[in-house]
Amino acid sequence: MPELPEVECVKKSLKKHIEGEVISSLSVRNPHLFWTVNEKKLEKMVGSAVCEVTRRAKYILIRTDKGFLSIHLGMTGKVLRQDSGYVPGTHDHLIFYFNEFVIVYNDVRRFGYIEWLDDRAELSARFSHLGPEPCTPEFNVEYLSSILKKKK
Repeated sequence: MPELPEVECVKKSLKKHIEGEVISSLSVRNPHLFWTVNEKKLEKMVGSAVCEVTRRAKYILIRTDKGFLSIHLGMTGKVLRQDSGYVPGTHDHLIFYFNEFVIVYNDVRRFGYIEWLDDRAELSARFSHLGPEPCTPEFNVEYLSSILKKKK
């Protein structure tokens, strides 16, 4: 499973390539990942502009002007930028088309998943179980102390 530093690297690379770009179309070649891809919900992102690429824990979050795309890489997932003439491979499950390039979600073992979240409330609910990010002010001695008090 990619660790947090690897997910951060993928996020930074995506950020460089897709922020400000418009998603012209998408292709779900295989919806059977860890969670089945909801193609109908995912279609909402077509025609949307990518506003921001962030990370929450090991999830890559792509905020568009229509909602949020959450990507978890699972054990073998990869997000690859390819030229627009790219011919999909066997384990390329989703392809996001932009004007001059494509972004490919490739996952040999299919333990990753991709999910569309309509708004910030749905996003908050989806990640409410996660603690604070390690490099934020919320992750401090008081937080750690309160967590450790609950352990034997």
